[in-house]
Amino acid sequence: MQTYDDAELLYTQLASMKPVNAPLNLDCQQLVFLHASCTLALLTISRLWFRWTGKPTILHNLAPSVDDHIHRLRLFDLIGETLQPFQPKNNVLDTYNPISDKQIIPQFIPGHHLSNDLIAGKVLDAIGDSIRHWFNDEHLYRNVWRIVSELSENVAHSQDYGYITLQHYHYKSQKDPHEVVIAISDLGQGIRGTLSTRYSTEDISDSACILMALNPGITHTSEVRGAGLNEVRRMALVGAKDAELRIRSGMGSVVLHSDGTQHTKDDLADIPGVHVNLKLRGGARQNLGRWVQ
Repeated sequence: MQTYDDAELLYTQLASMKPVNAPLNLDCQQLVFLHASCTLALLTISRLWFRWTGKPTILHNLAPSVDDHIHRLRLFDLIGETLQPFQPKNNVLDTYNPISDKQIIPQFIPGHHLSNDLIAGKVLDAIGDSIRHWFNDEHLYRNVWRIVSELSENVAHSQDYGYITLQHYHYKSQKDPHEVVIAISDLGQGIRGTLSTRYSTEDISDSACILMALNPGITHTSEVRGAGLNEVRRMALVGAKDAELRIRSGMGSVVLHSDGTQHTKDDLADIPGVHVNLKLRGGARQNLGRWVQ
C-alpha cells in the first residue's frame, strides 16, 4: 500500500462486498510499506465495516517490519474497536517521538471529534512541533499549521470525527528528496451533503461538487461552515515549489498541482466523507515550500 491507487483498490474491493455479520479479514502478506494516505484508507475501511456490521477488521500475515510500524503509530490503540491484528504483540515498541528523536520519522496524530477545541489544539500543536523539528522554516510551519486548522474545521462540521496523519519521507535517490504528506479524513456528510444545504447539487458530479467547494466563499460562510477549501488550495499550491492537493468525496476526486494542472475522476467507489491528501516536495529542508506571504 504505497500509492493512492492502492488505497482506491482497497475502497473498490470493500464496495464490492456484501456486508455480513462477521469480521472483515484482510490478508496482508504482500504489504511491505504503508504510505500515509493508505494508513487512513485502512482506518476508513475498518470504520465503515464496523458501521455496517458492528464487527472489526482483522489484519492477517503482517510482516514483522510492518507490524512494528503500525504499533509504533499506535494505530491499534487509536481505533482498536474496529481494527485489530490477528496476533497481538506482547512487547509493543515505543511510539514515534519526532520531537526528541534525531531521526526523521513518521507520526500519527488522532483527530477524534475535532469540534472539541482542546483536542484540535493538541493536534495542531503536535503538527507544529513536528514541522519545526523536521524543517528550519517558520513560514512553512505557519502555512502548514493554517492548512491543518482549516481542514480540522471541516471535520468539526462533518457530523463525524476525523483522523489525521503527518509523515515525512526522505528519498535519497531523487532530485527533490524531501516529501511531507498530510492526510486527513472523516466519514461525515461529504462535500455534496454540505453544499446541498445551500445549493442545488442534484445534476452535477461529485468532482464538480469538489470544484464548486474550491471557489472563494462557497465553503466558509455562516450558513455552510466547511473547510475553507479555497484557502487551503491557495496556501498549499500558490507559491509552493512542488505540491499536490488531492480531495476525494463520494465517487469523485480532484487532484491539483502547483503547476496549475488538475485532474478529475467520477468513477471511484462510493465512500462517504471527505478525504484530503496534501503532498509537499523539495530539494532541501529549508526550501520545501517557498511559500508566498
